[in-house]
Amino acid sequence: LCEKPLAVARDQHGSLAAAYAECPELGLVAVHQYRYSPTWRLLSRLARLLDRLGAPFELVVDVQRNGTDRHATTAWRSDIEVSGGMLADHGVHFLALGWTISEDVQVLSGLRAWNTEGERSAATVRFGTGVLDLSVCGDANVRRTCVELHVAALRLRWCDASVRLTAC
Repeated sequence: LCEKPLAVARDQHGSLAAAYAECPELGLVAVHQYRYSPTWRLLSRLARLLDRLGAPFELVVDVQRNGTDRHATTAWRSDIEVSGGMLADHGVHFLALGWTISEDVQVLSGLRAWNTEGERSAATVRFGTGVLDLSVCGDANVRRTCVELHVAALRLRWCDASVRLTAC
């Protein structure tokens, strides 16, 4: 399992294909990584600057899904025995994003909750002077991912395709 991009240069694809050919019984899967999104790059740069300045900040991430992804061939994300559930699936992406801000990482709390409708879980992680609050919901009415950067009285909100700066 590899975060996208699987390779950063075209000439690296050949070595990846050769490595996979040596063990065809194993899967080679690339997954999306927000790290290369222009919006995440902006959020990350601002958070790194705040961290270097010693200024506290908060990243609030809200992942809403309505059951299994319609493009998935199985319900693996919703099966805690197979995948660890949505918190594990999405949490690893946002941990990776947090490491783009600071390598000083500490998990402060985590809560996993399941019901017949799906998962509603949360985690809080400290990255340097910032805190990441992540919540995931598998029984939502909508499919949405929102990331907010809070610093002092300002809020930068990235929700799906829109970005907005507001005063709190």
